[in-house]
Amino acid sequence: MTAKRGVQQRHKRPKLAADGPTLERLEALGRVQCSLAEVAPLFDVTAKTLQLFVKETKAARLAYERGKVAGVVALREAQFKLAETSVPMATLLGKIFLGQDDRRDSDDNAPFDRAAAAERIRAKIASVILEAGPETTGGSASDA
Repeated sequence: MTAKRGVQQRHKRPKLAADGPTLERLEALGRVQCSLAEVAPLFDVTAKTLQLFVKETKAARLAYERGKVAGVVALREAQFKLAETSVPMATLLGKIFLGQDDRRDSDDNAPFDRAAAAERIRAKIASVILEAGPETTGGSASDA
C-alpha cells in the first residue's frame, strides 16, 4: 500500500505474543526485579505497550509476578546463607526479623560512675583469673 501524499502513515504498535519464549523471558527479567519500563526496549515495544500487555494478558501478568516473587525469595535465601558466615548480615537480619537493635545496657545521658566501673572491671578480672586456673597464672590458688 502506498501512503497518500501529505498524510502521515500510522505505525501499528508491535504485537506481543503470549508464547513460551516471551513468557519465559518476562519471568526471567522479573526475577532480577526489572521494571516494565526497563523490560520494554528488550521486546522492542514502548513501556505503555508492555504495561497494557501485562495488564490484559493473564499469562504474561502471572509470569512477570512469578518472576518478581521468585527473585525476592532467592535474594532472601542468599541473605540467610550469607548470615551464616557474615556478622554484619546476621546483625542486619536480626534487626529486621527479630526486632533486635543496638541498645546499650547503660544510659548514655547518666553521669559516669568511676567507682562502679572500677568494681565491674575488678570483678571481670577476678572471674577471668578464676576461670584460667593456677596453671596459667604462674602460681597456685593459695598464692592469690
